[in-house]
Amino acid sequence: MSDYEQIFHKQELYDMFSKGEVKALEDLYGIEDVVLNSKEIEKKIEFCKGLKRKKTKDINKAINVLENKLSFFKKVVLVTLKENKEKSVDFPGSCRASSRRQQANWTIADEEEFIKVVEKAEEDGVKVDGVIEEVKEYVIKKKFANKLLDTWEKNGNFEKYILLGEDDDGVQCVVREPAKTGVTFTYPKKEEEDNEVVDETVPVKEGETVAVTEEFDTL
Repeated sequence: MSDYEQIFHKQELYDMFSKGEVKALEDLYGIEDVVLNSKEIEKKIEFCKGLKRKKTKDINKAINVLENKLSFFKKVVLVTLKENKEKSVDFPGSCRASSRRQQANWTIADEEEFIKVVEKAEEDGVKVDGVIEEVKEYVIKKKFANKLLDTWEKNGNFEKYILLGEDDDGVQCVVREPAKTGVTFTYPKKEEEDNEVVDETVPVKEGETVAVTEEFDTL
């Protein structure tokens, strides 16, 4: 990709930021620059997470800004793929972007309350293996949490325990997210293994695209 094309695609993306809307790029070729920019954002997120123990509040804010930008990039790529009726696009020696259908997942809206819920269930003798990992602080392992919540939804434990996690406004500590179509970025194996970005997905109905408004800093 030429320097001119890179500048053009960055400007195109910046214009979308300023308007707060997700839409398809001018062509599939622009996806390459978006994916490579996303790779740099992913590195910054990992760096910030490494500093999180020292400056939790400031680092959380920085991570949120970066994750919002990464989410926006992925939505732009997803819409561009759909607009061009492609499921994936490969840039040899550079990167790859592909869309895929995901199962419905749970979002932990309040981690502290959810931890209390799981601890209460464990006290009652309910199996909650692998959901919480204690380091210096509690960390919710989302893969196991999803399995637990799916099980509770089926056996009736959901209302029994999740209601304990409601705040004063009656807001539950978890929210059921619908099935989504997501986009995955994969990079060449220059390092020990591929850096595959975890999906930050866009809810869509079959055959539809979605416009989304997000807050972002400059590119």
